[in-house]
Amino acid sequence: PFDGDTADASPNQLDAIAVDTSFVAGPLGQAVDLVSTSRLEVEDDSALDVDKITLQAWVYLRAYPTGGAGRNRAMVVNSNLQYGLWINPAGTLTCWALASATTNAPIPLNTWTHLACTYDEVNMRIYVDGQLVEEGRYTNSKRIGLWKRYWPNGKVMSEITYQMGRPRGAYKTYYPSGKVEEQGSWDLDRNTGKFQRWHPNGQLAQDFTFTPDGVRDGEQKYYHENGQLAV
Repeated sequence: PFDGDTADASPNQLDAIAVDTSFVAGPLGQAVDLVSTSRLEVEDDSALDVDKITLQAWVYLRAYPTGGAGRNRAMVVNSNLQYGLWINPAGTLTCWALASATTNAPIPLNTWTHLACTYDEVNMRIYVDGQLVEEGRYTNSKRIGLWKRYWPNGKVMSEITYQMGRPRGAYKTYYPSGKVEEQGSWDLDRNTGKFQRWHPNGQLAQDFTFTPDGVRDGEQKYYHENGQLAV
């Protein structure tokens, strides 16, 4: 907590210089109150040059950021873009550490929210109030393998396979109930192979096939929520 100052209580003693700030009650002791002209600056130090990192903070947002190019983000942490944590104009949270992940839902206004992100040179995870939001692996700063997003209730929202930073391979999306919404296969920017979509009640809604070029091929079937084939 900020106990009336911006001193670093760690052995590194990297105290922050505060500009246009004040102190208010926080969820754990005192918090620093920031406005659009505020900033907390820590001088560059080798202790901040790390490959594996956990970023976390309690935030109380009164409004989402606005402004022109380069001024439309509310920075929570920024280490010369080596790693950072910020709020976007839509209220979503982005974590950056030579790679990035962004939440789907906005961070709520007018309440304390705990934000966290971890990165170990391979795996990235982003959390809101202790709830895992997104996780996956990076190689050479590009997404690879299976990436998962989660609904606020903890159930999986999507499972998407990446190659060299782009969706390529099998994927699934889910309803908040946990039932499958859609499944198929992506090849960069198009569906390929078998594609299926389900109604929220679990009944099949669509069933057809795409060519390798992303064009629907052959018989296409559509179903009502009661399972009957649509004419």
